[in-house]
Amino acid sequence: MNISIIWFRNDLRLTGNPAVFHSARSGQVLPTYIWDETLPDQEGGASRWWLHESLLSLERSLLSTGSPLVFARGSTLDILVRFAKTSKAQKIVWNERTEPWARAFDSMVKNELLSFGLKVETYPPDLLSNPHEMAGKNGPFRVFGHFWKHLRPTLNPPETLPAPLRISPPEILPVSDTLSGWGWNPQKPDWAKGLREEWVPGEQHAHRTLDRFLDETLGDYANGRDRLDSPAVSRLSPFLHAGEITSEQIVRKTLDKLLDHPDLEADGEKFLSEIGWREFSRHLLIHFPQMVDTPFQKKFSHFPWKENTGSLLAWKSGKTGYPIVDAAMRQLWKTGYMPNRARMITASFLSKDLLISWQEGARWFWETLVDWDLANNTVSWQWVSGVGVDAAAYFRIFNPVLLGERFDPEGLYIRKWVPEIRNLPDHLIHRPWEAPENISGQAGITLGQDYPWPIVDHQDARQEALSLFRALGEKGTGKQGSMTLGQE
Repeated sequence: MNISIIWFRNDLRLTGNPAVFHSARSGQVLPTYIWDETLPDQEGGASRWWLHESLLSLERSLLSTGSPLVFARGSTLDILVRFAKTSKAQKIVWNERTEPWARAFDSMVKNELLSFGLKVETYPPDLLSNPHEMAGKNGPFRVFGHFWKHLRPTLNPPETLPAPLRISPPEILPVSDTLSGWGWNPQKPDWAKGLREEWVPGEQHAHRTLDRFLDETLGDYANGRDRLDSPAVSRLSPFLHAGEITSEQIVRKTLDKLLDHPDLEADGEKFLSEIGWREFSRHLLIHFPQMVDTPFQKKFSHFPWKENTGSLLAWKSGKTGYPIVDAAMRQLWKTGYMPNRARMITASFLSKDLLISWQEGARWFWETLVDWDLANNTVSWQWVSGVGVDAAAYFRIFNPVLLGERFDPEGLYIRKWVPEIRNLPDHLIHRPWEAPENISGQAGITLGQDYPWPIVDHQDARQEALSLFRALGEKGTGKQGSMTLGQE
């Protein structure tokens, strides 16, 4: 009897999972999830909570097929070798990842397993293209428009591999850890309460979320995705990060929807292009792994970022005095999420108004986002701060007041997340410092006590940022792009 171990990572699904599909057809299977304590943490607090819930969902799905999910913590290599001996498995199977650290780690694990006489079978990661075949005249693509022009005509994903109805486990099973013992579901204090109220992780809910988006929201996507008061977004990004749904599955269903509803073409193409941004981020990180730690544009390696603990804390806690920024940062803390446009505004404010490095912002998003993703987070932060590829020109510094008025015109988003100023009239909700005393008094707020004064003057901060960027000779492209679906 052929016995295989499936090593689950960021592919927590049964449908569209080649490692599961092929292993279940070839013999007995031991599904395994390993928390490798020898590696640095790869997940922040919020995404680790999601991972905990996603694993519980996967465990239930596997049990319905007749198979357990075995949990273990320690060294991946030691555990896989030990589990192979216990279960009499001859082969280790997994789906590859795209992160630079994971590619190096997988290569090491594979070589070691082979040296122990075990077979190794791997399948490509969740990508829409082969990154080594996607190239322009001068090598890997650096501009999204060129990348998408090359990729879009090729999009025609195959039908999704079905989930196995039955998975036969080996006769002898290793002893499993209990997931609850890992402490990934916070209780004291229970800071994840807002996440539980906002999200239902798991493969089944991922597909329900996609179907609901395509049926109810897609028609407003192109125009509504930037709205903050009622954003027309997919909310698929955390499911994508955990691998509960794949890019191929999303693209396949979207293309099928457009065939039946050609009137949705403009919205559908915009949505597909945002999936393309996610792909582009992976393309960049595979070809330029140094972007994880350093700006793509080397001249910004010594940019004089400020170290201002007070301003950084005000940004993190949503107390900058700029209501749209504060609303977004409070939403992030409570729900582990904020819409794409809010991410752009808050990232620009940190890196260009406060002149605090993009790495600090990326670290906070790593800790607080349920959909945190290394490629999306890195590429998007570099894009907004003007130091990456296909970057927003340095002189494009988002005005938090004007963008708030544009994308939350009635202040509904602000009133939800910054309730202390909810009684201000619409024309002052985005600029409470301009409210006369009689109006602020009627609204029940005293600036500086109930809500902070702005921690910087945007116009002064803008001029300082422009001066510093010009000093490095940045000329800018004059062209704006977008951010990834991974941020939506």
